[in-house]
Amino acid sequence: MITTQDKLYQALYAKSAKPDVATKEVLRYREALLMGTLLIKEKGFLNTNGIITIQKVLEENNAGLRRLPGTALVNDLTNEVIYTPPDNFYTISDLMKNLEEYLNDDHDDVSPLIKLAIQHYQF
Repeated sequence: MITTQDKLYQALYAKSAKPDVATKEVLRYREALLMGTLLIKEKGFLNTNGIITIQKVLEENNAGLRRLPGTALVNDLTNEVIYTPPDNFYTISDLMKNLEEYLNDDHDDVSPLIKLAIQHYQF
């Protein structure tokens, strides 16, 4: 989604303007980032419940961790399944716990860029 600074400013400060879909999405990302920052400041760490809270703000729903199977990434041209993410609630919970541990563990000997790449992959 693409928006402009003007549209963002209007959506934030000129309450009469109704934001378009792209602007609303960017504003949700903003709110989710602010929520994540607040949670980390309050608790000093980020856990699975915090991630679910951020997801709730971002997606505007209470979906939480996936509980139903059937999600797959499919090539639009060939209909080939490229990737099927874990779809068992307990497997996802275990993976989120692993991510939570990595996020909150001190890795002083690891480059922040490498740590960020690992976190992205795990998520």
